[in-house]
Amino acid sequence: MAAFAVVVIFHGLDISAWFDEAFSFGMAAQPAGSFLSHWAWGAESNMFLYYLVLRAWLGGLGALHVAPVEVLLRLPSALFAVGAAVGVFAIGRRLFGRVAGLVASGLYTTNFMQMILAQNARAYSLELLLLSLSWLALIVALEDNRRRWWVAYACTTALSVYAHLFSVLVIASQVAALGAMLALPGPWRLRVRTAFRPIVLSLLVSGIVAAPIVFDAVIHGGPVWVPPAKLGDLRLFLHSLAGNGRRYEYAVFAAAALGMVLAAAAMWRPLNRINRAQRPHLAAAAAMACWFAVPIALSFVLTQSWLNLHLFYPRYLVVVVPPLSLLVGLAVGSLRPRLAQAGAAAVLLAVALPSLGLYYQLAQVQDFKTPVLWMQSRYQAGDGLICDPAVTCSIPVQYYLAAYPGPAQLEGDSPGYFSWESNSSLPLTQAAIASYAKRHHRIFVIYAPLSRGGAGDVGATQVEDSLTALGYSPVDQVRTHAVASDTSIVLFATP
Repeated sequence: MAAFAVVVIFHGLDISAWFDEAFSFGMAAQPAGSFLSHWAWGAESNMFLYYLVLRAWLGGLGALHVAPVEVLLRLPSALFAVGAAVGVFAIGRRLFGRVAGLVASGLYTTNFMQMILAQNARAYSLELLLLSLSWLALIVALEDNRRRWWVAYACTTALSVYAHLFSVLVIASQVAALGAMLALPGPWRLRVRTAFRPIVLSLLVSGIVAAPIVFDAVIHGGPVWVPPAKLGDLRLFLHSLAGNGRRYEYAVFAAAALGMVLAAAAMWRPLNRINRAQRPHLAAAAAMACWFAVPIALSFVLTQSWLNLHLFYPRYLVVVVPPLSLLVGLAVGSLRPRLAQAGAAAVLLAVALPSLGLYYQLAQVQDFKTPVLWMQSRYQAGDGLICDPAVTCSIPVQYYLAAYPGPAQLEGDSPGYFSWESNSSLPLTQAAIASYAKRHHRIFVIYAPLSRGGAGDVGATQVEDSLTALGYSPVDQVRTHAVASDTSIVLFATP
């Protein structure tokens, strides 16, 4: 299973990084003092654990004098994603059997939304790994009830919050799952009752450990760019969860529902001849249903206009891909005979592969690599650089100049230059451009908006108009295309 995940996740890992990944690099590359004083305590404290891991990784690369090219920048995330796929398999095998684990892990690995984040230098795959380990530790602890498993559960649960604050909603789903196990007949009811004290103690310890970052989030707020959620957004999320493929959407959600039905049918003995599901599967399936439904419901309610904690966002909700996959795995693993299992797995493979292929086609969000290498090959001593728009251009360019070093440099006095120490950018005003142009015969203007259209297009025109008014003319240019936006570099020079 791990080998399959490696092949799927590592394919195409060298595509151009985009703004969010460059931001991760910038966060991790800061001196310790700047990182702790300006970023670790504040609006960017989310993903704190991931930034620490990335800092250690980049520090190791720097000690070996190895440039942080895209594959190396993403390598920790990719490895975490492989680990999460193995974790999903372990949960599925423990709860529903080997076939269910294999199907669940395969479906999880090839999921469109999961793949977007598995190949992204962000914290999501680390969060998913820790949440999978948290659930696995909880399941084993309920079965074994040994102290080491409760310690493992408390540690992985607390660390998942430091990886991403959205994990708090998954912890809430675990509490709901324990309630469902307690309410439904079967061996899980006795296990929860027997382990009531260690459950409470483990949740209390993990809550105390995670309290500082939760307090920081309360004090400094969250991602204000997430708008209030509407019913239509819920439907769009479920569609995007399926990679925007109707066949995949219908097949996967129908199979997940079938898994719940077969788990419930296992309580009726006459159906055991055609149903491999067993009595304990009902409570376990209910727990997985809680894992899927609770984060969606809570984030949707908390992102309504009357409160809007900015939580209902597709990337955050990637945490529900594992339970959805596990319920599908339960359905396939419960079928009789084996030929039915093989047929169901083949159908799922047929609907999953097009979604995976679509992901590979759309994986490159922005292309900075091509134009920056073009610029490096043409840069001459004394040339200047201007980045527009300031933040969304400067941060990725800073990364690419570090990943592929050459003669070009983004100077501290370049219009649009972003300073991590002050968390501010130099203005792109006509006066700033005129002052900068006095010292440079040739200037590369890099235009890299985060999305197509909008005010950034006007900004690019204003920079070019300012240079034209100062006597500069365009002499060469390059433009690359990607899913979110195009990136262009125009070389201006005076006669």
